[in-house]
Amino acid sequence: MENNDFRLRSIKFSEWIEDRLNWEIIKFSIGNFNVLLSNNAQGKTRLFNVLKFIKDIHIGGRHFSNPNYKAEANLWFEQDEDEILYKFAMVGEPKGEGLIFNEIVKRNEKVLFDRSEKILIEETKNEQISKFFIQDNVPATKSLKEKEFITCNLIQDFFSRMLFLEANRFSSDQLALAKDAMTLDNKGANVGCVLYNWQKKIPLAYNEVVDAFRDCFSFIENVFIKEEPIAPGMPSNPLMYMKEKGVDADIDQKNWSDGLLRALCHFVLACTQFKSETKDVIRPSFIGVDEVENGLDFNTLAKIINHYESYSSLIQTIIATHSPLVCNMVEAKKWLVMKRKGAKVKTFSPSKVEDLESERFKLKKNNWEFYRRHVALSDLYRIV
Repeated sequence: MENNDFRLRSIKFSEWIEDRLNWEIIKFSIGNFNVLLSNNAQGKTRLFNVLKFIKDIHIGGRHFSNPNYKAEANLWFEQDEDEILYKFAMVGEPKGEGLIFNEIVKRNEKVLFDRSEKILIEETKNEQISKFFIQDNVPATKSLKEKEFITCNLIQDFFSRMLFLEANRFSSDQLALAKDAMTLDNKGANVGCVLYNWQKKIPLAYNEVVDAFRDCFSFIENVFIKEEPIAPGMPSNPLMYMKEKGVDADIDQKNWSDGLLRALCHFVLACTQFKSETKDVIRPSFIGVDEVENGLDFNTLAKIINHYESYSSLIQTIIATHSPLVCNMVEAKKWLVMKRKGAKVKTFSPSKVEDLESERFKLKKNNWEFYRRHVALSDLYRIV
């Protein structure tokens, strides 16, 4: 199933607890690559949490036990010139044992599924199914797995290939012991296990990550992985090592800097591959990164952002930040400015893009030249 042209174009979300509005994301549009900008506490992290919540309830399920919960979501997708609307509502099960769903799926205004109206179209034959049963505590897109339901399968596949990286900082006690992991967890704590499995099962993806990592940090000669105990008395698990040029001792993962580990996670996200019915490489459908600048120096940050942007024809990506450095690195037409008032969040596209681009170019040039002359390339700071 090739879904690289299936993109999320707009989102709208509201939730209520005990009939009081708890959170509302007013409809906004998304491009192939966007930078989400705001001050603190304006809703960036909450947006990613909403998207992760939507993914979780459609893929692996999610424990939920609030009978007073209610939410509505509208997701507009695009495939070629077709517009797909996936509209769904959720309410807490009266006994507090989960969620009850009600959904509508449309393609170009044609209803393909409507739970309340009992409409279900078999798209391959363009025929309505007269009788069907779908559990009300399971999303329809998760239930309709037969290939005849093309649009529902595309939506479900999009959710299954969403990846996120939270704004946490890395430390040695965050290592995740997930031996079979093939995708990065939201904190990046299982990165060693992921690369260990890639090295054995998809070596091209492993080499893609290591090459990007070495290109970013020129002092790194190689990265390799050993299976050994993280601490005395613990079972053996994949642990990464780094070989630096001109340094005899290898550096184990527990002693890597926060920035090195986080940079590696960025490269892993974009290089992730998913199983496909074809032999083509299927990338993530969507990547959401919170506070992309965390732990990264100016030069590394620029390379990470360029890396994500270079994949934008294959992977839809939103990187969130409140750093002016990131603004300087991405053209203004790709900005999304987020503002919150109470429980309501609205996202704006910047106005007067040409003026912003002129200002951004000046700032970028001045900052970059300052960094290069006084930090990165300065002969004043050398170890001899």
